[in-house]
Amino acid sequence: MIETVAGETDTDPMELPRLYTVVDPDALDALFRSNSPTSKRDAGHVEFSLAGRRVVVEHDGTVEVADAGSTIPETATDVPQGAKTESPKSE
Repeated sequence: MIETVAGETDTDPMELPRLYTVVDPDALDALFRSNSPTSKRDAGHVEFSLAGRRVVVEHDGTVEVADAGSTIPETATDVPQGAKTESPKSE
């Protein structure tokens, strides 16, 4: 997530505000964590601003970044020009 915002703002990730100053990373993880190995959240997202960008974290781990004043669409196929999208990383 930080790397995506850093790329969008052309900023070194270490120079960005710390994520925990705008959102609790543990709460974000807990919100989308599955309660059982056989079930997954299939809806929901969290939005917040970081470094003048609007960040949306989807239930599946996808991160979308756009200018703070722009809207991020409901589907990944309609990503606004200039918006960056990061797919979840495999663990």
